[in-house]
Amino acid sequence: MTMYTLRPATTDAIETLYALHRETMREYVEQTYGPWDEAFQRKAYWDRWNDIVATPERTLDVVLVDGEIAGYLDCELQADGLHLNNIRVAPRWQGQGIGTALVVGVIVLAVADGVPVQLQVLRVNPARTLYERLGFVVVEETATHYRMQRGTLQ
Repeated sequence: MTMYTLRPATTDAIETLYALHRETMREYVEQTYGPWDEAFQRKAYWDRWNDIVATPERTLDVVLVDGEIAGYLDCELQADGLHLNNIRVAPRWQGQGIGTALVVGVIVLAVADGVPVQLQVLRVNPARTLYERLGFVVVEETATHYRMQRGTLQ
């Protein structure tokens, strides 16, 4: 497995993180919603950033490999569990165990707190198989997403 470190995201990294979001999610967004709307996506990303900054229970960590941004992890502790809001690993670093290690780290935190981990994934995103391999089960389906949980089912 590739070694990585985490550090809290800062505003100076937001453009790099947005580019990573676009690179990793554009195909799935287009399959689900139609053509990529750059203005909409950029605004939504900045709105998400502002929400993270304003929510003490929410963290956004940058994943670094050899000083290079290789991904990010967005989590939030809510009353119903630990929410894995977003996880991205740059294509260059995919398949090297980083995504698995990040999700396992979230699971370890949730187990220590005695809460389930919740996430949602686009139906077309193959990351669902990773989550299932790590013990997540589908608890709800929408036209666009699977809502998944690991731990106590409500």
